[in-house]
This record gives sequence, structure tokens and C-alpha cells, in this order.
Amino acid sequence: MHESTVVLDAEGRLTLSRELREALGVRPGDAVVVRVAAPDVIVSTPRATVKHVQRVLRPYLSAGGSLVDELAAERREAAEHE
Repeated sequence: MHESTVVLDAEGRLTLSRELREALGVRPGDAVVVRVAAPDVIVSTPRATVKHVQRVLRPYLSAGGSLVDELAAERREAAEHE
């Protein structure tokens, strides 16, 4: 784990040190996702965020199933009952 203290500037910006940017694998101009999980602030890459969401949702999927396919099937079934 990489950790450092950063200072909020007068305009509300944070500057990530080279060490933190390298740990995240980001360069100037790259997008990052900033999430507040009070009292923490989590900075990650969009790819890491997608992987996190996939890990969280995985237990809710059928074995070998597709979430998109499951949702489409539910919608078709609901439409049949209308």
C-alpha cells in the first residue's frame, strides 16, 4: 500500500505525488475516480473501479450467467404479465 499526505490548495485541488501516480499507473491528463467512503477518500482508475463493481456483483449472478441476459429475461417475463 502506498500512502502519503497531500495538501488541499486554495482552489480545492489535490496533487498526487509521483509515487502515488506510479502506484495507480496514471499520468498527467488521465482520468481517475474519486469516491468518498466517509471518512475516507478513495482514488482509483476507471478500470479498477469497474473491476471492483464486478467483484461486488459476482455473488448475485447465476453460475456462468450474464447479468444483461438475466435482466432481459426478467423484462420479457414482466412484459408478458402486463
